Amino acid sequence: MLTFRKNRYLVAWLQAIIIGAILLAFAPAALSLELKGDADYLPWSGWWWPKSKGQLVLGYNGRPSPAEKYDLYVTGKRPGTAYREGLTEWYDLDAVSWIGLCNGWVNASILESGPILPASSNGVYLTVGDKKGLLTACHFKDEIIYEYCSQSPEPFHRYLINHIGEQGEIIGADLDSSASFWSYPIYSYEMDVTSGEESDHVVCTIKHAEDLVEPDYEGTLEQVRTYRYRLYKDVEGNYDGRGEWLQGDPGDLHPQSVWVPVGIRQDELIVDYEEVRGMARTVDDELEGGELVPGHHLLIVYPGEEDTFTITPLVGENITCYLALDHQSPNKNGARYSLERNNEIVEVRELDNELHHLSLSSETGTDELRLRILPGLDNSVGVCVHLYVDVKARYQSLFYGFPAEPYWLGCAVAGLNETEGERVWLEIVGDQGLPLGCGAWSGESLKQGGRWLTSLENRLTIDYFSGDGKAIGFKLVSSTPYQSLLLAGDSYTLRGPSDSAGVVGSKLIIPWLTSAFNMRKYATFHLANPAESKVNTVISYFKNDGTPLQTVDLELAAETMVEYGSGDYPGQRGVDGWGIVESSEAEFSGSVVLKEGYNLADQLPLLSPGKHWIAPHLATDSGWQTLLGLCNPNPEPLTLSLTAFVDGDPLASTYSMVVEPFAKQELHVSGSLFGVAEEQMNQAWLRVNGDFNFAAYLRYLYGEGARASIPLYVDGAGKSIRKLSHLAVSGGWWTGIVLINRSGEADSFELVALDDKGNELQLLPINLGPQGKFSASVAALFNQADSGELATLRLEGAEAVKALVIYGG
Repeated sequence: MLTFRKNRYLVAWLQAIIIGAILLAFAPAALSLELKGDADYLPWSGWWWPKSKGQLVLGYNGRPSPAEKYDLYVTGKRPGTAYREGLTEWYDLDAVSWIGLCNGWVNASILESGPILPASSNGVYLTVGDKKGLLTACHFKDEIIYEYCSQSPEPFHRYLINHIGEQGEIIGADLDSSASFWSYPIYSYEMDVTSGEESDHVVCTIKHAEDLVEPDYEGTLEQVRTYRYRLYKDVEGNYDGRGEWLQGDPGDLHPQSVWVPVGIRQDELIVDYEEVRGMARTVDDELEGGELVPGHHLLIVYPGEEDTFTITPLVGENITCYLALDHQSPNKNGARYSLERNNEIVEVRELDNELHHLSLSSETGTDELRLRILPGLDNSVGVCVHLYVDVKARYQSLFYGFPAEPYWLGCAVAGLNETEGERVWLEIVGDQGLPLGCGAWSGESLKQGGRWLTSLENRLTIDYFSGDGKAIGFKLVSSTPYQSLLLAGDSYTLRGPSDSAGVVGSKLIIPWLTSAFNMRKYATFHLANPAESKVNTVISYFKNDGTPLQTVDLELAAETMVEYGSGDYPGQRGVDGWGIVESSEAEFSGSVVLKEGYNLADQLPLLSPGKHWIAPHLATDSGWQTLLGLCNPNPEPLTLSLTAFVDGDPLASTYSMVVEPFAKQELHVSGSLFGVAEEQMNQAWLRVNGDFNFAAYLRYLYGEGARASIPLYVDGAGKSIRKLSHLAVSGGWWTGIVLINRSGEADSFELVALDDKGNELQLLPINLGPQGKFSASVAALFNQADSGELATLRLEGAEAVKALVIYGG
């Protein structure tokens, strides 16, 4: 027997010398020669994706389909381009039953060698079928080198010897000579060649990968076929291209064409091949070797392996884990979990498609909990387990919304205690009441009053398991107090919304609402119910001139955030105005984001009504403008008095105005209102008093490049110790601080600059007279400290001082 090996024999030498010369030397007796060849690797078996079923786009084991998985992986949303165009490209209800993508599978199994395993990446569970299906679609229109062999088996014979025997390559072949096309990757052959004077008789047995398998099939399902054919020779004993098929397997069917794929045609694809290739190469999940942090984790558990997490709840922390088996995990393959407390097993449970929750806490803060996720006993392939990790504790801050993709989103947290156990969890919140994405925790960085900085992914994949739940905000949670700040921006701008924890109340004002898509402005607002029971609210809509539009009832589910996009407000789709949300049952919170043009964004928490407010800073010169927004939630006209204070004294002129019932008005604050120069207003602060409760905010504008709004401060008691969690003082950024003493007595306090470990860098004593204002650049204020080390700022001893921080670039 002669066995072909890669680059060992030349085809011409093999055929002309071995077969021709040897057989002629023994003529006229017929001789038999055995030939064998094997490719250097195996193709994988895959499904052929019939077009009449459209499983690539409609799904083969439920939704989302491979096309939707691609959209989720690339954009975080579905449906997308792959799904919409796939309805035409990969689905035709009236297609002939045998039409599919079998040649794409053949090419993919030849060119995409290596094991293909289930995995999770970018928040998407990728089954074996998802990966193989998308690879198949990418290779459906490959460049190929091919020949027809229906009339003569000579090309079939030659491709086997040249590519498999000599080069160790796999070839593709249509093995059905009828009107149908059934393509397979051939990787091995054995031949018995019986020589005659004018022709050779060949009995050829091939091995190829089978495609009649489940889409999630792993490995190679071998299929064997035998063909008998005759090859004719010229006078020199070489094959001259002529031949005839004698018998095939089954029956008279025989190969119709053979080919070798050589390259992708990306310009003809509706998906990006490199993205698909990256998806196909993923292994395991994002938590391999990582920390168990709040969020939605897609765990991949392979046979014989397990995922183990150690959890140590502090006193006051409650960590809830929700677990479920993904409904797209292959049939007859399951998973289970085991919970240990201090090395003793306390619970074992098999998982199904319904969420099961574990509540983990510690009365001493020293318990060690170990959660093990294990495959089912009979698993043959990997399965996907959804693990949601939710953290609750005494101190909590809510943040709403995510910026557009060109923007980044970051969070700064400063520790207020020097306890060893202080830590803060960051959890991304979904509108279905479950955590999403992958959160974070502060680790050791907050000990001894240090600082923690973290950034958030602003392109978050929706969670199809919980009904296409999407991320609409995030929360910070800790068992000890902290100070936090949300920062968002792009390469040119930086902004930090004030009062980032939001306002909580039973009656809140929505300062902006618009669904005018043809205009430059549109708003999205959010509502959050932190309680463990539902809250019934009433939303009343008004035009800015006070015209009532509609009143609707709205139920907020327990422990959820809800986002309402422009044009999708509850019960009202044509609002260009403002609104009131109120409940007689419980308190809630919310936020509203106003977008202008392509990327400019402004944000406010929903506002709480009151009679007396303070505006700490008025920017009215050098191109800056300040707008004072006023909302009157009363059925009577609202009379307001505006008093500006400079150097502790009120200006001689007080400005009065009237806001009509249920109306909103924005006032351009300028020196002309009080009879003073604009530069003097820049040193002023404003007290706004009304005869009824109202809501107010300030908007700072600078040309077309800056939008920043803050709610006015309540003219009430202040805190004695406060901390600013981030100072932007390098790389072109600046941080300004404004301090207002709203009392009638002088106040002395200290400003302390700290590094990110909580170490003091510089201390400044400040004396602020009655109703006085102090404003300065942080970099100029702490000029004795290294600007590269400035991280946080502590305000000590100020009983009646209100503070405002402004960032810019």
